[in-house]
Amino acid sequence: MSATTHQDYLETTIKDEVVWLLPEKAIYLPRYQVCVIADLHIGKLSTFRKAGIGIPLEGENENWQQLTYLLLNYPIKTCVFLGDLIHSDYNAECNTLEEILVQFPDVKFILTEGNHDVHSKYHLERIDQLVIVAEYVLGPFLFTHIPLESPEVGRYNVAGHIHPAVRLRGRGRDRMKLPCFFVSSSQMLLPAFGNFTGSKSLNPHKDDRIFACTGNKVIQVQ
Repeated sequence: MSATTHQDYLETTIKDEVVWLLPEKAIYLPRYQVCVIADLHIGKLSTFRKAGIGIPLEGENENWQQLTYLLLNYPIKTCVFLGDLIHSDYNAECNTLEEILVQFPDVKFILTEGNHDVHSKYHLERIDQLVIVAEYVLGPFLFTHIPLESPEVGRYNVAGHIHPAVRLRGRGRDRMKLPCFFVSSSQMLLPAFGNFTGSKSLNPHKDDRIFACTGNKVIQVQ
């Protein structure tokens, strides 16, 4: 499984399929014209604000800008959300989501239901552009929200939920934690697409590959 860096993405191969790792913390499958996004957590910032935590809503706007950028700049036939599209209860931000999806009638939007989505499933089901499933199969890939411990033989699991990150060490005491794509022989974990979602540093095995998202590029660090 080699990797090649391009100006806007890093290209790798999984199960003989070309996969683009995008700096926006999503992946693109050019053969199928499919974009895959994990853990958007729409409305999480509003949840904090309702609890009296003064977090500015600019982060939510960045989420919309990133999502719209992908839909406008890649030839996408299908957009797969790997769960936790909504953080908790249906809110005004969810209306914004529907307004964005309506603008792309030629794109099929699929949600592999996550643990957070159950709180707003009734409302999500009312979005005509969105199809909700437990899992989604495409070629060798099996898309789920929660990573599978033992993927079906012949299938490569692509999942979210974990919000993987990697800690990098620089000179002296310099330390940096970045969201990452965590790639093993049977599974890929996508970084959380949404802002303020938190992340978890993982301990890779020798043969695992780690691709860090720096904000404007993706770099392989293992």
